[in-house]
Amino acid sequence: MSFAQPWIRFDHPISIRETIAEDRRFVLLVMLAATVLYFIVSIGWPIGIGRDGYRYFLYYFDLFLSGNQQQGLWITPPGISIIVGLVARGGIVSIQLFLLTIYLVSILGIYYIGRLFGRNLARVVTLFALLHFQYTLFCHFLTSDPVLALFLTIWGVVLVRLHQVRTPTAYAVIGFVSFLPVLIRPMSQLYLFVFVLPVLCFGFSRRNFLLAGATLSAFAAGLLLLASYHALVFHDFGLFKGGKHAIPFRNIYMFSRIIAPENGPASQRLINLIEEKLLSNPLYRDNGITLEKFLSTPKPIFFHDIIDNFGNEDFIFDVSMEAIRAQPARFWQSVYKNIHYQFSRPFDLPPPPKPATGGQSQPQGDNPDTKNCQYAECAPIPTNVARERRDQAHSKLSQEDRRHHEEAKQYVDTVDNLFSKEPGNHAVAEFFRSLNYKYPPIRDFCYAAILLLLGIHRREVRLLWLMIIPHFMASAISGSMVDPLASYRIPHDLFFILAGLTGVTLLIDRFMQLIRHGRARLQPSVPTG
Repeated sequence: MSFAQPWIRFDHPISIRETIAEDRRFVLLVMLAATVLYFIVSIGWPIGIGRDGYRYFLYYFDLFLSGNQQQGLWITPPGISIIVGLVARGGIVSIQLFLLTIYLVSILGIYYIGRLFGRNLARVVTLFALLHFQYTLFCHFLTSDPVLALFLTIWGVVLVRLHQVRTPTAYAVIGFVSFLPVLIRPMSQLYLFVFVLPVLCFGFSRRNFLLAGATLSAFAAGLLLLASYHALVFHDFGLFKGGKHAIPFRNIYMFSRIIAPENGPASQRLINLIEEKLLSNPLYRDNGITLEKFLSTPKPIFFHDIIDNFGNEDFIFDVSMEAIRAQPARFWQSVYKNIHYQFSRPFDLPPPPKPATGGQSQPQGDNPDTKNCQYAECAPIPTNVARERRDQAHSKLSQEDRRHHEEAKQYVDTVDNLFSKEPGNHAVAEFFRSLNYKYPPIRDFCYAAILLLLGIHRREVRLLWLMIIPHFMASAISGSMVDPLASYRIPHDLFFILAGLTGVTLLIDRFMQLIRHGRARLQPSVPTG
């Protein structure tokens, strides 16, 4: 196709079958290439348990137990624990097929969504997605992040497929599918924003407001079902606990570091409790941890001690609000810094150890992100404090709780044994890792997405905006308030890539249109008659 002609074409057949059939050769080649690529990456990084994976297996183990053993479940949605637990029951082959399916569905899904803007752009977006090796690596770990990516891909496909089917039933389906990611990550409640879809895409009318109501009602019905499940299991009707602990207090303590007694009465009370209840404990006192060190060099274990010992949500939230009112500039600077860091860094893992002579492995190299990281999470945790605190807590368990603890440990060990303990190939891992740093930062795609404003008059562009806004908000809030981890952002990456490339293509098309109009005006008119 010539660059003289527009690349953006609003001729999506909408039907999933027709979309694939019209470009079946390209789709087949991409699926084949994605499968081969996935298994090549597996040579460098074998399938494993990812971030927080063990916690989800423990929750699955506890799922059908009663009493206090289940209380920890409420801070994590039940969906992810059920999914990873059931997949693991099928063994390592089931896990590999599940993760490969997530990867292939993500690539195929972004092609289908990108087809909103023409076959050529859909192909380019798909190739960029295929070259996003961070995403390939990310789909090698059985944890919440790739499962969330699967649900978000399905969500995007459903929005594109049904947004023109302007019936209450279709929009109720959109609303309920928008709720499903909440079962994987609580922050996905932001996808409630999708209820404005009929009004945003088709304008103000009584019918569109009715469709918006159907979307909102279906989403609310999903939340009601989840709250009812919690009432049945935990005897407490509600959605999630712990939100005020993490947002914004984790940022206040771990990153902004603006807790001070002069902030207000709640802050003064927290400082007093830390000194009286924590720093007087031999586990802290004998390791030389003073109040100044506790506040200026925070570590995750310190944060969790605050929550475990003084974790009334309203109290912690009051401390956070006092800190923000006292030092708003430092807080918002920290928020921006975390978001920028999260959207600039690749999803990176140190390569497996390099084989050495004599059959011994060389020590694993430092992850440059961790080595140069200025964030508190990168600082080493005082291992002796963590070990002593764990042993002390274990000694206080009842006989029944100890038995349950041992049974849970045996279950997790059984799951862990499913995964290969052999390290991956160092050379293959290092090759892909080096390519990850050559891929454009997702930050650049997000900046380019601003160019979508050039096509805001088009319904398809407004639909893409509607998809991107909750993606960005969910990723940015998690990164700025909890941890600036790339793994919080990666499930949304393919949508950011699509938005950025669409924005750039709109700009190119607009520029080429101006050139064509300029040439037409310069051509001499031919007299008639």
